[in-house]
Amino acid sequence: MRMNAGVGGGITPTTVPSAGRGTVAVYEAVWLASKEKMRTEVGRKALVLITDGDDQGSRTSPAKAVEAAQKSDSIIYVIL
Repeated sequence: MRMNAGVGGGITPTTVPSAGRGTVAVYEAVWLASKEKMRTEVGRKALVLITDGDDQGSRTSPAKAVEAAQKSDSIIYVIL
């Protein structure tokens, strides 16, 4: 099964490295999305985070990820 097969090919095993350890670097992903993508967007912004809630290896703390989202004026919706 291919997700998003109409545009870009979707998620492949090399796109999301996990090695069976659960969510990899979730806090870092939130921080990066907030700093590099959401900050440049205009208007209402939301980041939808689908996770198992188990971060494995982020170099960014949860507090820094939340702070980056707040500075970019984004709302984060978490789906566990």
